Amino acid sequence: MSVFHNGVTYRAADAHAHIYPGKIAEKATGSVGEFYHIPMQNVGLPHILAQRGEEAGIDRFLVCSVATKVEQVRSINQFIQEKCQKYPQFIGLAAWHQDVADIQGEMDDIQRRGLRGIKLHPDFQRFYIDDERMLPVYEEAHRRGCKMDGWSDYFSLEKWMEVFASCGVDPAFYNQRRREFTEVLPWDHLDYGIRKDFLIEECRTAYKNRTSPDCKEACSACGAACFQGGICFETR
Repeated sequence: MSVFHNGVTYRAADAHAHIYPGKIAEKATGSVGEFYHIPMQNVGLPHILAQRGEEAGIDRFLVCSVATKVEQVRSINQFIQEKCQKYPQFIGLAAWHQDVADIQGEMDDIQRRGLRGIKLHPDFQRFYIDDERMLPVYEEAHRRGCKMDGWSDYFSLEKWMEVFASCGVDPAFYNQRRREFTEVLPWDHLDYGIRKDFLIEECRTAYKNRTSPDCKEACSACGAACFQGGICFETR
């Protein structure tokens, strides 16, 4: 779905889509849901992702999967490669595991398959992002021009508070004080269609323990209709 606004065309992409082979898709999807305590609405099958994405107007999908054992890496990357060849709208990220021994050989295989990066899941794979076993991986990836980001990491409030103190920054100023509606916020200059006065009214409504109707039931005139697409123009 392309949206044209103020002279710019915006395209929709799914930046984090897990896919699995049919024989393990249901079990693997369920395991991810249980780990993160999130109910899964769909099974991670590639053809279902492509179908649902087309229905939603999504143009691209950044697809990946997780290797919980080192011996799974090569077969997962072959699977991702095959599905990217079958579905041109898929952009593949390679699986990795912290116990890979032949780092350069595995990197060669990833590049040969045309995969566009590496997706790490430190929490699900149970390793620290700064694990010493991973340092040679980062160095080799950097040498090859890769950009690597961890999806999540282990958080240490104590370390962050030490950093704040050493820098003379009070985190409470940013995350605990109540802001007035008249305060200029860092993102106020962004134009995403929805008016700020609507968001202010929504906030006041929430303070009163009330909710606004679902967009499918009634329009609340948020301003998103300016994009000339999506749910604003669907038949209710």
